[in-house]
Order: sequence, then C-alpha cells, then structure tokens
Amino acid sequence: MPVTVVVGGQFGSEGKGKVAHYLAKNMQASYAVRCGGANSGHTVVDDDGKTWIFRHLPTAAILPDVKLAICAGSYIDVEVLLKEIEEAAITPNRLIIDPEAVIITQECKAQEAESGLVLAIGSTGSGTGAAVANRVQRKNSVEFAKNNEALAPFIAKVSSELRKSLKKNERIIIEGTQGFGLSPLHSGLYPKVTSRDTTASSFISEAGLSPVDVDDIVLVIRAYPIRVAGDSGPLEDEITWEELTTEGNHSVSIQELTTVTQKVRRVGRFDAAIVKDAIVVNNATRICLNHVDYVNSNIQNDTECLSRYIKSIERKIDHQIEFIGLSKSTIQVNEFSFTGKSIPPGMLSSPQIRRYIKNNYLVLIPEGQDSIDKGACNENLLKPATYDMRLGTPAFRYENGKTIEFSLGAKEDSIEKVSKKLTLHPNSLTFVTTHESFRLPSDVIARFNLKSRWVRQGLLLGTGPIVDPQFSGTLSIPIHNFSSQFIEIAYLEPLIAVEFTKTLPALKSEGYVDNSSGSAKGNIKKYMNGVAPVDSSVFATIEETKRVTEETKKLNERQRKVLFWGSIGAVIASVVAIGGLLISLKGIVNDVNARIDGIHAVYNESKNDYKSMLDNVEKIRIRLREINELNNGLPPYEKIMHDLRRLSLDIDELKVRFQSNGKPADQGHVH
Repeated sequence: MPVTVVVGGQFGSEGKGKVAHYLAKNMQASYAVRCGGANSGHTVVDDDGKTWIFRHLPTAAILPDVKLAICAGSYIDVEVLLKEIEEAAITPNRLIIDPEAVIITQECKAQEAESGLVLAIGSTGSGTGAAVANRVQRKNSVEFAKNNEALAPFIAKVSSELRKSLKKNERIIIEGTQGFGLSPLHSGLYPKVTSRDTTASSFISEAGLSPVDVDDIVLVIRAYPIRVAGDSGPLEDEITWEELTTEGNHSVSIQELTTVTQKVRRVGRFDAAIVKDAIVVNNATRICLNHVDYVNSNIQNDTECLSRYIKSIERKIDHQIEFIGLSKSTIQVNEFSFTGKSIPPGMLSSPQIRRYIKNNYLVLIPEGQDSIDKGACNENLLKPATYDMRLGTPAFRYENGKTIEFSLGAKEDSIEKVSKKLTLHPNSLTFVTTHESFRLPSDVIARFNLKSRWVRQGLLLGTGPIVDPQFSGTLSIPIHNFSSQFIEIAYLEPLIAVEFTKTLPALKSEGYVDNSSGSAKGNIKKYMNGVAPVDSSVFATIEETKRVTEETKKLNERQRKVLFWGSIGAVIASVVAIGGLLISLKGIVNDVNARIDGIHAVYNESKNDYKSMLDNVEKIRIRLREINELNNGLPPYEKIMHDLRRLSLDIDELKVRFQSNGKPADQGHVH
C-alpha cells in the first residue's frame, strides 16, 4: 500500500517536517498525517522564503492540494492548533481531526509543571506527558477532541478516511515526531526519554493503519545530533556550538534553539551506533541526512568534499543515503554515491531506475555514441516502471548458406544520425544488438520483451526474457518475423521494454559476466556459425507444414472425385438391380393373381352346388313333415320317424361343418 512514514533516527529536530513536506509534494500525496503532541515543532520554508513552524498541523499544510489529518494518537493543545489553522487558512474540507485524539488541558500543563520533569529530563512542559499519563491511567478527567466545540467542524474518523484514500491507491505521508533516541521502548535510555514511543510502528498504529499498508519508511538523521537543554540524557561526543561554528568555517554562529522552549540545544558529533539501531528497529527503506552544511560553510560548492563526507557516513551506518539536506529549505537526491541498499526488494519504479542509471548501473549508454542523450539517463526512454532499449549495431541474418552482417548508423560531424534501417524479411530470423548495455548489480534481475508495436506487426522474440544479476554488456537478441511482410526498424529506434526487479535476499557478488564491447558481435557469430549455419527450425517447420498441407489438399481432392463417381456408379447399379427385381416380382404377382382367380371360380361353383343341396334338403324336410302328419300316431311308423329325425340332424351337422370349414375365403386379387 502507498504509505510513507517519516521518522527521526536520533533525538528529534532532525528535519522531519522539511522531509515530510518534500515527500508530500514530490510524491503527490493525497493525505498528510501528523502524529505526536504539542511538545515538538516542525519547521518548513515555503517557496517565498517564509518559515513556518507547526506543532500540530502536518508541514504539508502549505501545499494547497494535500489534505491534512491529525490522528487518534495525537495530543492537542486546542489554542495552539486553532492558531495554526488560522495562520495557514485551513478550512474543514482540508483538515480532519480524529474524535479520539486527546485534548491537553490546563490541568495537564499544571501536572507537568509540578512533576519537576522540566528540570529532571529536559521536558518541554507542554502538558503532553501528563495527557498521555492520564489516558493510560484511564482518568475520568481525560477530554477528547469529539467533545470539543471548537474542533467540531473538523471531526471525522481518520482511519476510515485514510482507508478510502488507500483504496484509490493514493499516497499517504505519516509525519512522525521526535526521534528514536527518545523512545521509552527501544532507545535503552530510560528515563531520559519521552512519554510515548517514537518508532514507525507506533506512528502507523496512531494513524489507524496496518503495517502491511506501508511500503516506504524514511529515516531522517542529521550530521550533528542534538538534544534539548538541561539534563536531557547522554549525548555521545558532545561539543559546543562555538566549536562547530569554527570547525565549519562559518562566519556567524550556527547555534540552535529548541522550537517550543527556545532554549539552546546540546549538540554532538555524528554517532553511528544509535542510527544503526534506528535503521534496524524501523526497517528504514530510505535515509535523509540533514544539516550537512554544518560540516563546511562552502560544502555546497565543494562537490569533492561533499562526496567524501557522504561516503564516510554511509560507511559508518552501512547504508545508503537517499537524500541530503544542505540548508533549512532544500533537499536533494544524493548523487554522490549509490549502493542500492536503501531500495526495498520489488519491481523498481522510474525514480529508482533513474538513480541506478545515474550511478552507472542497470543501463549504460555507450560513451561518445549518443549525443542526443542528456546525462546518463535518457528521460525519453524512461517509463513509469520500465526503460526502453534501442536497436543498435551490428545485426546478422543467415541467407543462402552464409551469415550476412549489417552495420547500422553512421557518424557525420560527430552527430549520431539515423542513417540506415534494418529490414526483416518475411518468415526470417535475424540477430540484433541493443544500443544500450546492461550493468546489473548482484541483487537486480532484468526482464525484457518486444515493445507492443513490433508484436502487433508480427515479430516475436527468439529468446529471453530474463537477464541474471551481474550481467554486463549488450544483448544479442534473435527476432522472428512471422508475418508475410517486410518489416523495417530504424537504428536507435526503441526495440524492447525492460523491467528491473531487486531480489530478496541479495545475491553474493561474484563479479560481472562481461559481454561488453565486441563480445556481443562475437557471440552472435558463435551462435550462428558454431557448427553449421542453419535456417530457423521454426520457419523450416512452417515450410514443411505448407508442403504437407498442399499434399493433403491434393489427396483430399482425389478422394473427393473417387467418392463422387463411385457414388454415381453405385446409384446406377442399384437402379439396374431394382429394375430386375421389379420384373421378377411382376411375374410372381401375375401368377398369384391367376391362382386367386382359379380359387374364386372353384368357390363360386361350390357355392352354387351348396345352394342346390340346401334347397334339396329343405324339400326333404317338408316332405317328412307331411309324412309325419299323415302317419301321426301310427306305431308301425315310429322307427321310420326316428330314422328320419336322425337323418335331419346329420344334414344340419353337415351344413354347419361345410359353412365353417369348407367355405373358401372371399379374397380379392393381389395388387
């Protein structure tokens, strides 16, 4: 998450306000958050030279586009805060105050005055310590900002508003107070400490954020540490302001007064031990060294002296100095030495890439070959998270059994001009060289890819995209042209986009793998002519695929014709076979119909005979009835009547059997 915490690395008054203002301005912060209480003042000088001292407001208050916040862990002197709001013309739409911030009451100030801490430990007497104690003891007398009528227009939950800003990926600057040497938890100097912890983790908590929100911790130190007046605690190698003024050849005294109490500060020589402890506890990612001008009144103009001093401090603390302050109003990036130690692991952004390049790392410009570049870093090639590397010379392409070398660019009147273009043939493989060269530290890797404009035209990298740490030299890159068109790339035209990532942990340095100067040309020739030059297997595969495709097309065409005419023949044979079958069936049908006609004829004839028989039977029955009537009651005739009845029954049975079994079926002709 984009949260920067500014923290002191000594005993306060390191110049945190100036640094917080610088970062808020240059990092385009959305919010600036002030922690701590009224016991510390932060100083900043605006563009008009006016000096501002803020005990409650963040120093970004003089930046109109930055919103301000006073967090829940703050202790507020309402009178002091309202005066600052008025002087800086701060409106409620710019400032929010957390409702849980504690008010420093008159009772708190009285408590602190009666405690004797002003004399005992050099307390400022602002009432901050008493307010902290009352809060810890959970006294009913504690007053909160949410209950103060004068602060009502500004009250809002700071953590909620900051979280909204973080969701938009906006930068937040947390401005801590005092210094590591005053921490009651980590300094080891109790009781000569302040009333609350002064490390980055505490400031994050007071602001209502999480440690995982933080990606940047800036530790601010000074060339000559100070402590407040009185018995404020140990100060290693303490000296007087008069000694320091003389040693630095200053024409006037550089004596400092405390911001709140206006007492003369104590001063000592640089102590590396406390700074190294502060780096460890705060896990500082960047360090700013202020008040470097105290070393020598003319050090701003004496770059050799300045460089020597900065390097000496870096050696003492075993860490790189990111920023240096040479006056009360100025901060500048340290360009006198660079180790990369202060940069956290992860993908490098443009400011970090620029710093590496300016210190002769990552990307090197061939000396005397690139007059269009101003300085070591070409800002036209630097992107937010990448650096463009351009087409250099020479280039190589294999054709007709030999390697062809192309020399690009030509000098005319010592001015580098684009005088020649490299033509990439369709379906070809060409080895190209980058104009810029790499010089990677032991803890940085590089990844590169073709710029999208070339990919869209049909180009593809043949190798990459990772360059290992400690590689030094130009890149030789095989590029495939997969298109059917000729593609031209001009000399010094951006070719690849490179991203850089710092590793974790840093790799052991084993010296650079030198591929500089003419080695790239030699490597390319070695790659192309080592055994026997061959065309790209990719494009050989493409041609073979084309051949196989054509053969497949011809085979498919033959198969299509065979299938077509074979189908036609099959249809004809089927028709012929069906015709013969139909003729055969017609004969069978005619024969069946003839048989059916015969059956009908026999049936009709039998039907007539049957009808005649029935008529005769009926006549016999009538005659028998007549005989029976004539011979009714005559015994001699009973046997004759019995036989006649039996005959009649037999005739009926015969009739039934004939009707059920002997009658032919009534069928029509077969069609």
